[in-house]
Amino acid sequence: MQSVYFAFAGGPRKCIGQSMAMVTDKFVIATLLQRFSFELSPSYVHAPKHAFLLMPQHGMKLLLRKLI
Repeated sequence: MQSVYFAFAGGPRKCIGQSMAMVTDKFVIATLLQRFSFELSPSYVHAPKHAFLLMPQHGMKLLLRKLI
């Protein structure tokens, strides 16, 4: 049987922590955006990888600077 990854699945056996995880994710992202500025690293080379989702082939290094 082929296994497939579903983050929270669905139906009667879906993850009971889904709502809490989604709220927590939004809180963490909002906090990061409030406290830091983000820039691409000068060493970043644009090389898209075509998979299920379009993504950087070698990752995407960011420079974070704490906002005052």
